[in-house]
Amino acid sequence: MEDVRYEHGIRQWVEFKRDMFVEFERDWLRRQQVSAVSLPPSCDRSVFDEIEAAEPDLAQVDRTTRKALVEARVGQGRYREEMMKRWSKRCSVTGCAVEKMLRASHLKPWCDSTNEERLDGNNGLLLIPNLDQAVDQRLITFDDSGSIVISRAIQTANASLLGLDRSLRLRSVPRNLLPFLRYHRRLFDEEERARR
Repeated sequence: MEDVRYEHGIRQWVEFKRDMFVEFERDWLRRQQVSAVSLPPSCDRSVFDEIEAAEPDLAQVDRTTRKALVEARVGQGRYREEMMKRWSKRCSVTGCAVEKMLRASHLKPWCDSTNEERLDGNNGLLLIPNLDQAVDQRLITFDDSGSIVISRAIQTANASLLGLDRSLRLRSVPRNLLPFLRYHRRLFDEEERARR
């Protein structure tokens, strides 16, 4: 009797796991159709949510533009190529030229941008991962001259460990970058006020 219950329990567990897997796979496929690209393994799941939220916007553009917009959000395609060209395949701050370490980072967040701004090479910086993450989390920003502004939320010891130094600056500040820098700085300032 004990063996029958055990076997029945195992069968139920296997069916439960199979159903979960099928549901996961269905969800994954549905999301792949939404995104129209293969997402890199490092891609955060919230990227899917942003793409889905932008779906009405994306439906208004042709398929090629839609694909370019989605790829821009996941750090691939035309936007990344534009950023690589614009910044001579070097980090906008450090000058690091290890291409696999460089990320195309939006200054005006993708979810707040128009379709044109999402693909605009002026709306971003090419950054090494720690700077990309710090910009994305609004822990750093840059003034109009390109000098770094570091959040008060980062203690001096941690800033040093992250390689954040007040002497860091953008290698150049093209005029068309300024509106996007100012937008990012406004978001940064709002978060600084909220941190107090």
